[in-house]
Amino acid sequence: MGNLVFKKFLYLLTVLLAFGLLQGLAVAGTAQAEGLPITSVDAPAPVIEPAVVNDNNDTKVLFDNTHGQTAGAADWVINGAFSDFGQAIAGEGYYVKELRQTTPITYEDLSDYQVFVIPEANIPYKDSEQDAILNFVENGGSVFYIADHYNADRNLNRWDSAEIFNDYRRGAFDDPDKGFREDEINAEAMQGVSNSDWLSDHFGVRFRFNAIGDGVANDITAPNESFGVTEGVEGVAFHAGATIAITDPSKAKGLVYVPEGVSSWGPAVDQGVYNGGGRDEGAFVAISKVGQGKAAFIGDSSPVEDRTPVYLREDNGNTKTTYDGFKEADDGVLLTNLINWLAEQEDYQNLEGQGIELDQPTELHDFEIPENSTEPETEPWNNPPSGYKWYDRTTFQPGSYGSEEEAVNPTYSLVYQDTLPGDMQEFQIRLTGEQLERFSTTSDFRLGIYLDGGTQVGQFSLDGEHWTSNYGYSDYFELTADDQGTASETLFVRIKAGVSGEANLRVKKGSANLITETVTIDPDVEPEELPEEDTPELPEASAINLIRQMEDGQQVSAQGTIVSEPGLYGAQGFYLQDETGGIYVYQSQDGLQAGDIVSVSGELTTYNTEKEIINPTIKKIEAKDVPEPKIVDELSEANQGQLVRMNGVTIQNIRAAGSSFEFDAVTELGTTTVRVDGRTGITLDKFPYAEGDTTDLTGISAIWQGNFQLKPRSFGDLNYVHKLAEVRELGSNQQVTVQGTVTTAAGLWGAQAFYIQDQTGGLYVYQTEKDVKQGDLVQLSGTTAIYNGELELVDISSFEILGTDSLPDPVIVAPDALKEYQGMLVKVNMIEITELHEADNYGTTEFTAVNSAGESVVVRLDNRTGTDYDSFPYQDGDTVSIKGIASVFNDTYQLKPRNIDDLSKVDSSTLEQLVKQSEIHPRGIKQAILAKLKNAENKNKHYNKLIHFIENQPDKHIGSELKAELIHMIKVIQ
Repeated sequence: MGNLVFKKFLYLLTVLLAFGLLQGLAVAGTAQAEGLPITSVDAPAPVIEPAVVNDNNDTKVLFDNTHGQTAGAADWVINGAFSDFGQAIAGEGYYVKELRQTTPITYEDLSDYQVFVIPEANIPYKDSEQDAILNFVENGGSVFYIADHYNADRNLNRWDSAEIFNDYRRGAFDDPDKGFREDEINAEAMQGVSNSDWLSDHFGVRFRFNAIGDGVANDITAPNESFGVTEGVEGVAFHAGATIAITDPSKAKGLVYVPEGVSSWGPAVDQGVYNGGGRDEGAFVAISKVGQGKAAFIGDSSPVEDRTPVYLREDNGNTKTTYDGFKEADDGVLLTNLINWLAEQEDYQNLEGQGIELDQPTELHDFEIPENSTEPETEPWNNPPSGYKWYDRTTFQPGSYGSEEEAVNPTYSLVYQDTLPGDMQEFQIRLTGEQLERFSTTSDFRLGIYLDGGTQVGQFSLDGEHWTSNYGYSDYFELTADDQGTASETLFVRIKAGVSGEANLRVKKGSANLITETVTIDPDVEPEELPEEDTPELPEASAINLIRQMEDGQQVSAQGTIVSEPGLYGAQGFYLQDETGGIYVYQSQDGLQAGDIVSVSGELTTYNTEKEIINPTIKKIEAKDVPEPKIVDELSEANQGQLVRMNGVTIQNIRAAGSSFEFDAVTELGTTTVRVDGRTGITLDKFPYAEGDTTDLTGISAIWQGNFQLKPRSFGDLNYVHKLAEVRELGSNQQVTVQGTVTTAAGLWGAQAFYIQDQTGGLYVYQTEKDVKQGDLVQLSGTTAIYNGELELVDISSFEILGTDSLPDPVIVAPDALKEYQGMLVKVNMIEITELHEADNYGTTEFTAVNSAGESVVVRLDNRTGTDYDSFPYQDGDTVSIKGIASVFNDTYQLKPRNIDDLSKVDSSTLEQLVKQSEIHPRGIKQAILAKLKNAENKNKHYNKLIHFIENQPDKHIGSELKAELIHMIKVIQ
């Protein structure tokens, strides 16, 4: 054993390496000087010193980071994704610092600075903080508000930046806590917060709740009308933003405007564009003069950001992706000009008499009056991850701003003999991972041994029995971490006979090289045992039904399957079930999920009459499917803690219970209380049943204060088949059951994924297991998710092919209407192919299709449909009709044909189909058009007669838009 050596290799994830490198990027005053991580609120605030010596050196610019500026994917800090902006300000000679503290903002916090920049806030400002900011401005300071589109609620607390800056929530003007849970209402962050029209009252502007799409705002107020702020600015980019209403022209003026006809942002919850774009839509950038000070406003954070985020997401610990907006168009020029204007204190009190033309007030809709505003969709727009609380930094993930823990980098190590045995002797090599995410499973590892030059000489087995047939890399294997974030896998190894001397031992993860070490092979060396792993063994497990009979206070050990998602019922607790019974496990460690088979050792106790295991040590064994529910007639001690199903219950007495709700499930045997916890994502307003409805219900058999109760875990447990339109309204992170007809082959866009459709809508289903064909009628249960902007059904838990059905006819739509038919089979007629190009290295074809009205849509024919770019039979300028799936990719709506046959050149058969499917009355008119079309097919000159006939029909017989489309199509056919 003395010849064994421990080989260790530190594997740094690229993004976490970048995280570490960015901590000192041109920022003075490091957190490490205080022994605190840069993520800590108590660490020294980042500072950027002036980059040049000039008259600006005594002017200080302060960036707020006290109101959720790093929530979600945002990283709006001067040492992160606002660093380009911060550096540009320092390049003008200004001193730049971040405001980080846990106490409310006071006038004293601001009084030593000349400019206060407020990036996209996600936590509302208290009345006292608003007073401090106003006092600061009225006494000669300046403030810069950077907002974003409506519903950009990054921490899922129902407040977005426009609402926060305006000082009222849309649809909740009378109550800032409307819809909040009790813990949120009592949070310190919500104390001293009230609603008013504060921004408009004091600064003469109000952020509109619109959501404009992508483009460049190129309607720029002249420099002599903007105090020079727009000097050198020809365009400012926007990517899903808002505009600013001028409510008091004596105080405020617009500087930059989006184009007329601008499109709305894809996921907008209302029309998105309120006044058709242009100057009527309101300013994209505006300024204001208040007292001795000034203010500036921009409706989107995209022009300010760069691609260097420094923190991880606070809700789930994932890396953030930001973009180089500061370098786009003239964004950086405008922002720097704004800071220069804000930094110059001037005594005039308002804009009147300053030699500039005053704006007209922005025309607003009635629904924009604060008291009249309504909430278009239920908020928040998504459910927060289990355990995450936007107001409690102790729930933030390591590596996120506000956490006291830095992100931990995984390390991987190999254990093997100092000299490896040769001549096909069997020995072992162990791969160990440390500092992994607790209970996580990391896959795609492989082990190989090769000589210089690349010749593979190793054979491997994962179980000691089944060996790789050739010399090469091992089969793929995975590491499953325990509650300490440690995992290991031991492989059995044989080296080809006749090989000796030096070789290379390599671990790959996917296609990346993880570890490469030089080893020595000697056929005369005998195999040695590896050292035992330092992993504590849990006590032998008892059957759960026996544990339930034991006295409280005893140490118990159980093994079973997790049947409820951890966190649904408090902390990270879950229900554990084996073949004999079930029990609740109260614990706080994350990383586990329903279906995991685990060993649990802890103390038995009773809480509110329910048996629980507390203070547990947990070991994850493997991940499996959740077992099928047990069919029961009633709840009892015999099925406590288990997943059960009650069939044929009648719903009665639906009632609210705080943020949850309850109802009675009535059968011939009696009445059972059903409690639907608000943390499941099922709310009373979304409950699909009414009093008297009969259904089957699934859930956990539980008890509260001596009363048995059934606790559904998700929408799927309600056994309600959602219409696809309902699913789309529910949004992401919802467990649903759906039924629909498969409209595409499986795998055209990855894995075995496909689209389904019912009479109300369509949906993308991402799965890897089953093959389906067009026309299959399927029923599926899964979880909704948004990927690259598209709503999908993922994590399929139930999949049944019910039979076959006829394919739905494609809905004929205009290019601009694809947003309304997402996931559905549609057809766009009479469109010209433009900008034809190869979209990737695999032969995918992409082009922009434009109709006669100038409407356009991106068409993407994936190479996996059977046609690549080189064999695509059409070219720029061809006029075609296209069938396909209405889809979206990163806010860009697109049409996805299923194969090349979904494209067809326009001919008389296309016209015939359009006539047959269109609303033309009376029927005799439609028959006459079809007859004249037949004549025109034989003699071309009859097309002119057909055009004349259609033109002379009144609009009540053929609508004007349809009439124009028919005539245009006929002319193309001619």
